[in-house]
Order: sequence, then structure tokens, then C-alpha cells
Amino acid sequence: MRVAIVSLYTEQAHPSAATKRMRRVSEYIASRGHEVSVFCAQWWEGDILSFTQADVRYVAVTQTQATYQFAVKLPPALSKYRPDVIHVANNPPLQVLAAKTGGLFARAPVIIDWWDVYAGKHPWIRRRAAHLASHHTVPSEMVEVNVRRLGIEDDVVTRIPEPICLDKIERASVEDTAHIVFINRLDAHANIDSFLLGLAGLRNKRWRAAVIGTGPQRAQAVQTARNLRILDRTKFVDTLDPERFVPILKGARVFVQTAAREPFARYLLWALSCGCVGVVEYQARSSAHELAEKHDRGVPITQSQQIASAIADVAKREQQKHR
Repeated sequence: MRVAIVSLYTEQAHPSAATKRMRRVSEYIASRGHEVSVFCAQWWEGDILSFTQADVRYVAVTQTQATYQFAVKLPPALSKYRPDVIHVANNPPLQVLAAKTGGLFARAPVIIDWWDVYAGKHPWIRRRAAHLASHHTVPSEMVEVNVRRLGIEDDVVTRIPEPICLDKIERASVEDTAHIVFINRLDAHANIDSFLLGLAGLRNKRWRAAVIGTGPQRAQAVQTARNLRILDRTKFVDTLDPERFVPILKGARVFVQTAAREPFARYLLWALSCGCVGVVEYQARSSAHELAEKHDRGVPITQSQQIASAIADVAKREQQKHR
């Protein structure tokens, strides 16, 4: 089967949870023996308009990440490729409209992969684009509900959660770095202050914590830990690589999830699979509570003030190792 993946942004040029998901989908489909081409903005150097990486062919529709130019040039590119199916990222919504036009020329159905649903500057474009697709895929129940609020019927929405590699967990060693772990990109949505304040409420307890991740809020997080006088017991690890954080998770007891925006809580899934107990703060734009409520090692809480007491309670449990 010939599959066209449409994503103006790619992980190589614009790393984010959404673009990483599209790359995983592309490479997985290619690994199953299908012909996969990603139609995107050029992110590589030189005059070559297409090349293959990890069995996936990348096709430069435009040389820059210009949304309108990309939307204009996409339909003829898809028509020429003549795919059997078109799989398009929901953002930006204008590329969905263009993918649908290309699908009409190529006589191919269009599937929208939703990572997050938000109004943006022109919500009517998003709603219009949503109704043009033959099918929709989403990572979580929260995103599915938001997609259905656009007027999409249940029977054309399929939930495909984000994967993790259990083999990496099985092979990893156990590292005694921390009792309590926080993993996320340290940006405005990480809500790491809630985690650090929770640790500060446990000053009279014996613990070691690890904050794993990089981002624009890292320096501020370190300063907050210093101001709360817990920096000496909090280790900051500058990576989001499973090869580094899985051994730490296997040696930890508690994982704390506080992010304000999380279409799928992949790091929480890693932690639960490593044997941690998950303390999950409910957030309106986070799906993390879905894992906590349906897992025997998940502890959902509704207020950040409950983090300290929840950590104290679950830390008493015997750590359940991944089997």
C-alpha cells in the first residue's frame, strides 16, 4: 500500500510530541512493508527534493515552513504521487484542507491524526477541516472527546495510544538515583513548581528526587529548588532519552505527573511500566488521569496541595517491579 503522510512540521526540524508521533507512525508503517512518503517542508540541506531515511521517503513540498505556500503546493504533489491513503497531522488545519483537495485528485481517503485539539486563531477552519476526513485517530480519551465536540461521530474515531518499548525496560539495569522522579520537557506546561513545592512539604522525610528533562524553564526550576532548600536532594538530569531515564525509574518508588497539557502521558506510562507508583495531579488539558484511574499503581489527586501527602503515602508501599 502506498501511504502519504502529510505534516508541514517534522521532528527533525521542529521537535515536539506531535511531530515525534508522526515520525513513529511513518516508520512503523514502513516497517510493515508499505511504501511511505512524508510530504513536508524541507528540513535538509541541498537541492535534493526528496530522500529516504529509515525506509521513509521525505518529499519537500516547500523549502520553508510557510503554511499557505505549503497548502497551495500540496494538492498537485499528492495527485502526482497517487497514494492509497493520506494520513495528515491535524495542525496546522490548513494543511488538512489541502490534503483533502489532494485526496480528491488522487481518489484517496484522508485520515486526520489528532495530537491536541485547541481553538487557535481560526476555529472555523479546524472544524471545517475535521469534517472533511474519512476517519480520525487520537492518542487518548480526552482528545477523542474534544474531537467529537467538533461534531465528529464516534464510529469514525479510533484511539491509538502512544507506544513504549518494553524490551528497553527488561534490558535496563536498576539505578539507585532517586526515590521520587519527575520527567517532562521543562516548559510553561510542565507545572514543575507544583512538584517542587510538594517535595518541600516533605523536608522532614528522607528522600532523594530526580527531575529529568530540558527546556526553557530548567534554570528557573533549579532556582526554585534552591530557594525551597531542596536542591541538595534533587538531581537535575538533562535528557529525555529512555536509555538514561529507564534505569532511574526502575530504581525509584514514586513518579509525579503535574503537566498542565498532556494529550498522552507517555512518561507516566514508562514509569508505571517500570514499577513506580504514579501520583497524578488532575489537569483539564491532560489525559494523565486516564492511566492513573485505570491502573492499580495510579493515585489521582485533584489539588497540588495533596502532592506531599500522596507521595508520603505511596512511598510506604513496596515497589512493584516490572515483570
